[in-house]
Amino acid sequence: MVGRVFLTQILITAVAAGLGLAWNVVAAYSALLGGLVATVVSAYFVRRAFAEPALDSASRMVATMYRAEIAKLALAAVLFATVFALVTPLNAVAFLASFGVVYMSVTLVLLGGVPRHGARGNGKANVTTVTIRDGCQ
Repeated sequence: MVGRVFLTQILITAVAAGLGLAWNVVAAYSALLGGLVATVVSAYFVRRAFAEPALDSASRMVATMYRAEIAKLALAAVLFATVFALVTPLNAVAFLASFGVVYMSVTLVLLGGVPRHGARGNGKANVTTVTIRDGCQ
């Protein structure tokens, strides 16, 4: 699953850069940077959130996810500031649009909107319901 997410993000980044090239080189590398920032922060989240192989409680798992999400947002802020400070000229629209589309592609993949290579589906999202009974009242 993680591989599909990153492959999708890389492909969308490449397409965005290609579309940007239809306008000019600045739009192309701005779109490329936006997609790379989104991909890097997603990879950082996965690495940080799943660093511990097995968590013994749901509360520890949720705390780990919150910490990973906060760190991901901080990293995104730092990367945004770095790009806006160091890259000139920059097409902000291409950068932000590419970032947004690539960032949201995670949701599309996780909901089943992007099929596995060679997979045939019915077009419906596969949803698994998990019930946690211990500790719930």
